[in-house]
Amino acid sequence: MADEVAVAVLTDNHDQNATLAVEASSARSLLDAHERFLRALERSGRLVRSVEALPDDRALTERRRDGQALTSPELSVLLAYAKLEAGDVVLQTDLPDDPALEDLLAGYFPTRLRERFPAAITGHPLRREIVGTALTNRAVNIAGTTGLFRLSQETGVPLDRVVRAHVVARAVFDVDRQWDAVGRLDNAVSATTQVELRTEATRLAERTARWLLRQPDLVADPAPPVAAVRDRFAASVAAVRAGLPDWLLGKEAEGYTARVARLEESGVPPERAAEAAAAPLLPAALDLAVVTERTGAPITLAGPVMQCLSERLGLVPLRELVLALPRDRRWPSMARASLRDDLAAETASLTEDVLGARGSDDDDPQELVGAWAEGWDATQARSAAQLGDIASGDRHELAELLVAVRTLRGLRKRRQARRIPRPAEK
Repeated sequence: MADEVAVAVLTDNHDQNATLAVEASSARSLLDAHERFLRALERSGRLVRSVEALPDDRALTERRRDGQALTSPELSVLLAYAKLEAGDVVLQTDLPDDPALEDLLAGYFPTRLRERFPAAITGHPLRREIVGTALTNRAVNIAGTTGLFRLSQETGVPLDRVVRAHVVARAVFDVDRQWDAVGRLDNAVSATTQVELRTEATRLAERTARWLLRQPDLVADPAPPVAAVRDRFAASVAAVRAGLPDWLLGKEAEGYTARVARLEESGVPPERAAEAAAAPLLPAALDLAVVTERTGAPITLAGPVMQCLSERLGLVPLRELVLALPRDRRWPSMARASLRDDLAAETASLTEDVLGARGSDDDDPQELVGAWAEGWDATQARSAAQLGDIASGDRHELAELLVAVRTLRGLRKRRQARRIPRPAEK
């Protein structure tokens, strides 16, 4: 058993170093988030910067001025505090008791102990603490030092709900498997490529968690079990993963093909390269799942319709412009994330409108979108023209992109508001 325990310890150390490598690669752009996290830890009484030899506000201001950031040793200290913070919160919830996380308990013990004493492991007096520690390590390693903190701060949702959403997000897209697969490429691809692959996994989990936190039924109290949410989206995610490469059109198809080719040239196996190249597009599977629930249309029709719609309205370049907005400070980062999420939500809403006019589930996606566009009224036509004007303009800053996303709402099918009777007069 000693060898297996040694492997587990070394794997844990390896994972933390991989997290620090990703964090260090983005340290300059995350300096503002690191500073906010330091202040939050100080206000809670958990951290004393001088004790941990961490820079004070003046030193951080000088580093920002000089284009510097936190060093790797400083980031390692912050990583430890991130795990302490999240771990304490997790143990105050029922998340460690979720049946979907039982594998974390078994995985903590060597194989021989699992085989000989299964009942003792299941009934271990520190069961919750073991599960809580394991899931916290996993969540923070993948989210990064400030990932969970930023999600909580930017959404206004308590940290315990954020951790739960992150656990669900990773389960929905099997992010843990993607993250672990990068470790098997040690000495086969460059460290820069490994950071890129892990960053894609981190962003996929973060965007999915953010989406989940915006759904009232998924953050309700009591929270739904992890497996229930995972299973709700499992079929849609699998269908999107299988069909996405064939659904992509125009520049998006070209971009995906180029990303796959570049990763393969870097030594990444073809299957892993395709998965990483598709990662930025996969959160749309969640919107498609909701659209199919509302319309009854199969995912194999809803997906191509969404792609045809995006191509018809020029939404792919618009999304790229939104993603190019600065995110090195809190408010610009929140504005960027909000615009990106609003754009995805409006695209899903328009997809629902198009699918609502289908004659059958075998209709051609291009024809459905074309028929929808031909049926525009004056308001919708004006909105489409305004969207084109913004896209062809020479300025694409926050104001223009905000108007563009709002303009999409003018293309929605107008639904008559339900009239609420006035209360009877006394």
